Amino acid sequence: MTPDHLRAVLREYRSLCAAGTEPRRLPPEEYDKFFERDSESVRHARSHLAWMCVEADKFVKEGRIEKAMRWLGFIQGCLYCLTVKTLNELRDDSKPATGMDSIREAEDNRCLDALDEAAVKAAPVIDKDPK
Repeated sequence: MTPDHLRAVLREYRSLCAAGTEPRRLPPEEYDKFFERDSESVRHARSHLAWMCVEADKFVKEGRIEKAMRWLGFIQGCLYCLTVKTLNELRDDSKPATGMDSIREAEDNRCLDALDEAAVKAAPVIDKDPK
């Protein structure tokens, strides 16, 4: 899996997981919520998985591909257990992109990186020490 394809898969999974909630890291004491099946716990688990997708994308940008791949494996296992994706769909997601698909993924990543940088530059600076 190329870094561009990995980032494209992580973007897709983030949108699947986020579904009406913001990506949010669960504190370690709440990790066991992954085993509960009520709708609130599933929502928290999906929010945490969306956060993991964001973090794994950062790992790819930093060249930490092996760590990103480990996180992807965990994310895919959870998506299967939460019945969000089938094993066949997960397998197909991991297949190498070919031809125009790989070119589109690379272009999408460059565009999204530029948007991220612009958003950071445009964000207001909060003065933590008002006088």
